[in-house]
Amino acid sequence: MNNTHWNRRLEQAGDNMKEVVFVGNRFNVLKEIMNSKEFDVKQIYCVQSSSLAKELSVRNIDYKLLRNKQEFINDLAKLDFDILISNGCPYILPVSKIKKAGQLFINIHPSLLPELRGNSPINGALLFNKKAGATCHIMDDGIDTGETIEQIEIDLTPDIDLGLLYQLSFMAESDAFNLALANNFTPQKRNQAESTSYYSRKDEDKIIDFKDDAEVTVRRIKAFGLKSQGAYFRYNGHKFTVLDAELVTNAYLFSKIDGYKNLQIAFIYDDTIVIRKDNVFVKLKKVIGEIQHLHVGDILFQDSAVNIEGLGLLSTAKDVHPRNR
Repeated sequence: MNNTHWNRRLEQAGDNMKEVVFVGNRFNVLKEIMNSKEFDVKQIYCVQSSSLAKELSVRNIDYKLLRNKQEFINDLAKLDFDILISNGCPYILPVSKIKKAGQLFINIHPSLLPELRGNSPINGALLFNKKAGATCHIMDDGIDTGETIEQIEIDLTPDIDLGLLYQLSFMAESDAFNLALANNFTPQKRNQAESTSYYSRKDEDKIIDFKDDAEVTVRRIKAFGLKSQGAYFRYNGHKFTVLDAELVTNAYLFSKIDGYKNLQIAFIYDDTIVIRKDNVFVKLKKVIGEIQHLHVGDILFQDSAVNIEGLGLLSTAKDVHPRNR
């Protein structure tokens, strides 16, 4: 993309603030925009029932709810603004058709693009053990496919759970945006040979399949480790949601592994279950369900399951719902 026109507008603006339209479902980036002397926020479009809607209501800040895509596009056509900033827009916009001369459309997405485009990149980073982070990029007609401006990477250390990764990713979005602003939103050259992937969460992705190996099982559980999501298994007609898991590496326990069959429950305490899984032990933590229906010595089986090879990374854009664009 040729950004010369936009850079010239920034240089000529001087003390003139750029008029911004913001659209999305979260507050961190918008907060940076509102605190900046560079911008005048002309209109905020907000996803209904989102954390952004709640935050703006508490702060008594005016906003307009997104009702449907065409209404939003019609509104944009009537507005005069310099830059549209998307951060959680639920629509794929026909940017090439609606962008006026001199306008800039950018998006801030919680992954290291081009990896994990689509709706659920934060879940996907944990599920598929991919790098996490945030990207500020130029918007085009595709799903998270525009040229990269700036990126922030987040290490997936062992202490990262889903809730913390959400918070860090949204914090990194703000940092990526500020870096992009400092660079006049000039895009970097992307290596087109880079791999690309999509992930959009589906209900069946949360089913714990005990045929998966132990590390995959742990990743799946951690990838959905919030009460509002939650990976789960069924046993004897009862559903058990598991919010956290880890491999047990204790040498003394490992010396006892031959005394247990595969998928046999070794211990139950509080909201925790320890099972043998192949040649290791797995600790299932923060288990929600009627745990009294589980007993030490039970061998777990899955009433219904889906293998992780079956869910994979989505390969077609039509399967993606860009709620986290």
